[in-house]
Order: sequence, then structure tokens, then C-alpha cells
Amino acid sequence: MDHINKKSLTKKYINDGYCIGPTLFEDSQVIYLRKSLEDTFSKKGFQRDISLFDVGDQEAVRIILNAIDSEWIQSIFKEIGNYFNTSISPLPIFDIQRNYHVDRIKSPGMAS
Repeated sequence: MDHINKKSLTKKYINDGYCIGPTLFEDSQVIYLRKSLEDTFSKKGFQRDISLFDVGDQEAVRIILNAIDSEWIQSIFKEIGNYFNTSISPLPIFDIQRNYHVDRIKSPGMAS
């Protein structure tokens, strides 16, 4: 991965909306994902798009998340973030609240 010019790829992404990097999946994983995702689309009535939460096949989800967490993807996110002077994440914002729940009395771990 060190021989890949990340700044050049980042510029291509910013200018063209995509960049091509190293292979992240083995052929068998691509075949597995295609089948699993086609099954999910079928179950959802072939709607235009699906959420990762719609994919019931945990192995398919694991393969996708491993690709997102790959060193190459993370380094490209970092370069794009540096270009725009911000942090970039492929995941949505998760709000975590401490010590708040609508039913504090019955919630596990909460004192009355």
C-alpha cells in the first residue's frame, strides 16, 4: 500500500467522484456477496437500494465491514479529510447519551 500515491488518488476522487485502489475482496468473497445481496434485494422486492441493516447474512456484513475498515480505505478517508480539513467516516453519526433513558427506573444499571 505504501507505493500507492494517496494524494493523487484523493485528487482523482475530488475531481471525478471516484478513485480505483487495490483489490479488497477475494474472488470467492465477491461471488458470496453477490449471491447474498441478490437474496436480500429479492426479499425486499428489488427496491432501488437497501441498508446494510437489511442484510441478514452476518458473513456478508462482516466482509463489507472488513473492507470499510481496511488500511487502504481508512487512509483514503484520512487524505480526503485532510484536503477538506475535516474528519470523514463511512458510518453515520451515532449519538451516545450517558445516564439518560426514558424509563430510568426499569433500565438495567440505573439507580432509582
